[in-house]
Amino acid sequence: MGRAEDRLSELPDTIRLQILSLLPRKQAIRTSILSSKWRHLWTFRWPYSTTLDFSHPLSSLKTTDDFVHNVNQVLQLRGHKKVELFLLSFHPQTQHHMSTVVRWLEYVVSNGVEELFLDLHPSSSSSSSSSSSSSSSSSHEQQRSVPFVLPDCLFNGEKLSVLSLNHCNFGVNSEFRKLRFLETLCLTSVGITDKMLMDFIESCPFLQKLDLRQCNELRSVRVYKDGLKLKSMVMVDCLRAYQVEISAPELRSFCFNGEFLRRYLFRNLAALEDVVLSSAGRDIGGCITDWMKIVPCLTNVKLLTLCSRAIQFIVVSKISIPTVFNNLKELRMEMELMTETNLSDIYDFFRKCHCPNLDQVSIELPNNCSRDPSLKMFLKVSAEKPMDCELGKLKTVKMKSFKGHKNEMELVRFFLDKAPELENMFLFASDSDSRSAFHSMNSLNFRGKASDKAKIIMIDKNFGIEFQFPLEDVTC
Repeated sequence: MGRAEDRLSELPDTIRLQILSLLPRKQAIRTSILSSKWRHLWTFRWPYSTTLDFSHPLSSLKTTDDFVHNVNQVLQLRGHKKVELFLLSFHPQTQHHMSTVVRWLEYVVSNGVEELFLDLHPSSSSSSSSSSSSSSSSSHEQQRSVPFVLPDCLFNGEKLSVLSLNHCNFGVNSEFRKLRFLETLCLTSVGITDKMLMDFIESCPFLQKLDLRQCNELRSVRVYKDGLKLKSMVMVDCLRAYQVEISAPELRSFCFNGEFLRRYLFRNLAALEDVVLSSAGRDIGGCITDWMKIVPCLTNVKLLTLCSRAIQFIVVSKISIPTVFNNLKELRMEMELMTETNLSDIYDFFRKCHCPNLDQVSIELPNNCSRDPSLKMFLKVSAEKPMDCELGKLKTVKMKSFKGHKNEMELVRFFLDKAPELENMFLFASDSDSRSAFHSMNSLNFRGKASDKAKIIMIDKNFGIEFQFPLEDVTC
């Protein structure tokens, strides 16, 4: 096998370039790791550029019409040549502009486009760059709210492997059967129904990445089919969705960010390693959700990210006690607030969820102190002591936006007391509270910590200084 590979590398460049020209763009790029002879060869496999990048449309052009004219001219001079990568950021403000975008899509699809990034959000075009005169500006404003409907030609792109769409709609009768080689689908503010999404998944047997953001026509998101190869799924702020159902045996990463849904159905997720469950920044009030039922399905994950509300739900839920995360190596917590209740929730999480192999904890502390009136230096927190928990293999703790407030100091003390193998605790000082954080740490009693080798390092980015506590070990 080794001699065959050597012989291939010894072929003349012209022949190797011809071989590379037969490969899809992604596979051609991967050959760069074979040896130094292949490292940059893929970039020369076509005698012309196969990338059309119009993702910064108005940076040097005065009006929208100037941009349209520029794109038309580039495509006309280029002729019918291979297109591998097409990027377009442009807001079609008139029916004429929409028809023009359709022609551009027809051009790239007919020339075998493999990766297509289409951003039609209004912010893609400067409001000051309107091609109309002042007398017709009001009519343009009315046109701006009309969504762009994706033309049928786009779904004839048999060589498409990556499709990223922003601010457009699928047609009622869109069919996706010819997109059978699609590997990545990213939709942001796209009008797509539950049935359309299921048709997409059914038509794309090689789909590996699914990213859904602000797709507000989705209600019940179902992701399953025989032989599904999906490895990564993201779902962010799909406001009307109430349910997600996933059965994906090869899924490794799942990120959910938004208002918690009423119903979560997870099956066949043995490969799942990286999970994010967060409602950070959203007021979800007294929502009714059963997402805690999936917690026992997450016991094989290696990286888990939870917001403060998710932690609270786990603590008060009636899931089996204890829940054991045997494979969990890193836990990330996004804390919107840091009240006594939040502090108690963290303690109870470690009591209720055993993490025997946990190596690192990262905590994002709240930035805006005004949102949390209990965060005062002289606040008396509850006298309740942390419950017993197992952090026997925890070696690293990171706290970001550290201000040295009382509850934060209690959390520092908790990890010092409960982690016998702790090696490093990194405290990244908040930009506005670095002085108070320094004084709080300087007054902390470091006696009695569980690990003799534990180092506490506070990093002040404002001055580029690192303080190691206690202060006799200061390093700069």
